[in-house]
Amino acid sequence: MPDQTTRRQALVQITAGAAASAALASLSPAALAQATYQPRALTREQFKILRVLVDMIIPATETPGATALGVDRMIDKTLTGQDDPPEAFLDELNNLVASGFADIEESDRVKLLEEYSQAAGEKGDFFQILKDLTVDHYYSTEVGLIDELGYEGNTALNEFPGCTHEEHR
Repeated sequence: MPDQTTRRQALVQITAGAAASAALASLSPAALAQATYQPRALTREQFKILRVLVDMIIPATETPGATALGVDRMIDKTLTGQDDPPEAFLDELNNLVASGFADIEESDRVKLLEEYSQAAGEKGDFFQILKDLTVDHYYSTEVGLIDELGYEGNTALNEFPGCTHEEHR
């Protein structure tokens, strides 16, 4: 008889299960996916750094930021599908993990990322790969493609106007 669950134990288990269910139900689908995602190509620490970086490149504004749309998970899946992920990319992620990048102040993160964006060699290569993957994956989502870029699909243009941002002319 000692192996049987008592009424009190059953009530505690039912209550705990209901509380856990309510907590999960309150999460958005993106938050739930993020909470349960297990990186494949990256370690947990590398993935944590990647999440911070992609949100620095495309932060939330009127539209969701990069991690809210799963860009971090898409990058991990892209790296998983490569026979030989770029060594410079993984090396620099490891350097950022070792430096405690995830725990430093936001202003210091920005300064460091600006240094990477202007650097040559492995740091510059890392930043270019990171930026390209982030932008490509973000603008392949419905929010990026339709909401931000205004893509209407299957429309013919007499002329492609190109970028209209003053700094890109």
